[in-house]
Amino acid sequence: MYIYRVQHRKTGIGPYQSDSGFSFALTHAHNSGILERPAPEEDGLMGYSRSLLCAMPSLESLLWWFEGFHSRLDHYGFEIVKVRAPKRAVKTGKTQVMYDPALSTIVKHFPIPVKRRRP
Repeated sequence: MYIYRVQHRKTGIGPYQSDSGFSFALTHAHNSGILERPAPEEDGLMGYSRSLLCAMPSLESLLWWFEGFHSRLDHYGFEIVKVRAPKRAVKTGKTQVMYDPALSTIVKHFPIPVKRRRP
């Protein structure tokens, strides 16, 4: 199956785990009720291993999840990756998934879509 993830272009670290200048703002917006984005355990992904990574089941759901943060993700060096993962390596929540990167392969890298202002 294919899933989609936002991660740093150089380190592969996700935006919630990064030391980027906006990770606090992202976490605060998603955990404070400003935006309805549940943490994994609130999304039905109980008892997961720290070795698993978060992702989304579709590109559309990933873009929705990070709505309002696209330009900052791009600015801080993040990209979208398309990952091929066997079903046995993926745990599915209500809105997101977690997967084992050791059993999965990144098949495509592409930039965060950002609406640029025209000069």
